[in-house]
Amino acid sequence: MSQLLGNQADQFQQTNTIVVFTLAGLFAAYLIVNYIIVQRRVLKAIATLHAGTAVIGSGNLDFRIEEKRDDEIGELSRAFNQMTADLKTVTASKEDLEREIAERKKAEEEIAHLATFPELNPALVMELDATGNIKYLNTSAKTRFPDLSKQGKRHPFLADWESVVNKLKMVPLLNRDIKVDGFWFLQTVSYVPSEQSYRLYGRDITERKQVEEALRETRDYLDNLFNYANAPIIVWNSKFEITRFNHAFERLTGRNASEVIGRELDILFPSESREHSLAHIRAAVGERWEVVEIPILRKDGTVRTVLWNSATLFAPDGKAVVATIAQGQDITERKQVEEALRETRDYLDNLFNYANAPIIVWNPNFEITRFNHAFERLTGHMSDEVLGKKLNILFPDDSSEASMELIRKTAVGERWDVVEIPILHRNGTVHILLWNSATLYAPDGRTVVATVAQGQDITDRKKAEQMKDEFISLVSHELRTPMTVITGSLKTAMSQGISPDDKQVLLQNAVESAGLLSAILENMLELSRHQTGRLLLHKELVNILNITGIVIDRLKARGTRQKFLTGFPDDLPPVGADPGRVERILYNLLENATKYSPEESEIKVFARSDKGFVVISVADQGDGVSPDDQGRLFKLFERLEKGAHPAQGLGLGLVVCQRLVEAQGGQIWVESELGKGSTFYFTLPISGGKA
Repeated sequence: MSQLLGNQADQFQQTNTIVVFTLAGLFAAYLIVNYIIVQRRVLKAIATLHAGTAVIGSGNLDFRIEEKRDDEIGELSRAFNQMTADLKTVTASKEDLEREIAERKKAEEEIAHLATFPELNPALVMELDATGNIKYLNTSAKTRFPDLSKQGKRHPFLADWESVVNKLKMVPLLNRDIKVDGFWFLQTVSYVPSEQSYRLYGRDITERKQVEEALRETRDYLDNLFNYANAPIIVWNSKFEITRFNHAFERLTGRNASEVIGRELDILFPSESREHSLAHIRAAVGERWEVVEIPILRKDGTVRTVLWNSATLFAPDGKAVVATIAQGQDITERKQVEEALRETRDYLDNLFNYANAPIIVWNPNFEITRFNHAFERLTGHMSDEVLGKKLNILFPDDSSEASMELIRKTAVGERWDVVEIPILHRNGTVHILLWNSATLYAPDGRTVVATVAQGQDITDRKKAEQMKDEFISLVSHELRTPMTVITGSLKTAMSQGISPDDKQVLLQNAVESAGLLSAILENMLELSRHQTGRLLLHKELVNILNITGIVIDRLKARGTRQKFLTGFPDDLPPVGADPGRVERILYNLLENATKYSPEESEIKVFARSDKGFVVISVADQGDGVSPDDQGRLFKLFERLEKGAHPAQGLGLGLVVCQRLVEAQGGQIWVESELGKGSTFYFTLPISGGKA
């Protein structure tokens, strides 16, 4: 009976052992299959894990990856979030840490317990003595390393065995990773006192190592991408504290990352724009910038202008902002170039718009594209009236076709050096301009895109040239007439047989013509002195009554037939003036009156004092001057041809009067009415300024 019970006990024990080993093997197989599936899913979600790893690495253990339901990323995300939670729990307190150590020890003991079912265990199980002699290998170990039994501790799987034995003298359990023929194994080694041997349990963790290596490489790659990117990159948390700061940002600011990590963003902004920049950043929480221009303050005090774009990192709820990452582009030099270009453009625009010379630009269709202010003054048209219109609106009808023919040549690249083209003012007047041009080409150097032309208004010069020609002709005629009289009278007076009375008449004619010639030359000299700035005045006290008498006597001596009447108050004060120039003024006015007054008519000269000036007037009884003609009286070489008394002389007398009066501080003007004569007034300051 005792033997039978013993046999049954042995049989029961064997059955129980087989069941235990079978369950352990199935459990281990289950663990391995699930591990492989999880690792494959992890490989597909490396990008998601890396982003979370970077945040966790920065110390934010509250970060969570978004969990998507019923897919691999969701499972991996939940596992990651659980790991993060576990990590937070592990690091939360000393008690939690101790609890975790105890749980890990328990797990390791469970692993060691699994090693007690060696033959059914898919992992590698073996027993060795202290010297490295193998006492036992399970089937998995023999299959994986057939030469392990023969090589013993010389086998790579048992590398540095003496060190392992020494370490186990201080700890009950030792874990280590070892690489053999490209495969990684996690070894769990423990000392079994009852057997006086060492039990080693080995698991193939190659896939896990590959995942870890992939994660490490990805993390290193992204870290290098972040740290060594050419663009400055910065990360800040929801409290606007800097959490990352790459090398490009260090170069941008002149600060090391260690100086700014953990500090608030405001240290990066100049004081004058700090509040504006921070307000912009706060307002953009949860949003992303496409392009935002924010100045950055360097450590040396200089300011750089940077264009930014950003992205926001959210918590798993999709609402709470965890961090913001921003990448910048330093556009300081570009801004400086843009500013220089803007200043150059503004300078050129001002140069174009405010140039004294009229400038115009037209396209190959002969449409006006630019039109400066000088051209506006020249034509009377504002720029917006002519832009886009054809050029021919600027030309008089009688010369439009000829002008357009010259302009068409610019369409093939011909440029003008000097071309004379008349321009029509909107009031109907025509200006003559000298033009030069330049052609603007497309990048191909052949296609004409525009023509710019600059003009010089030579209308006055053309008039002056015409006036000069007329003046030369007129002077020749006016000088020739008295010279002919003088020459003829003197020759005749010197002839024999001329009676004394006739000789006296001839000499009188010569004297009068000489006086006329002298007056012409004197007016020309006075005008020349004034125009060249050589008019010198010798002022003294001048009695207008005395000067008037001298001038009247000179005119009477020439045989003037008009009657001269004067009216001067006894208390008329003297004026401070050049007596010779006052005489010239009165002589020209009185001579002018004799030219345009009927014989035997009266010419009156009056004077009065008024507000510090003496006002002298010369009135005649001639035909008078129309209002239109009055505006011409004080212009060079203007002579009135209307009326019964055709013009005589060069038209210089009144111009000389005006120049001499104004040079002495006075004014001159005329009052006239057709058919009722004219009165010329001029003023001279009273000596000492008292009336």
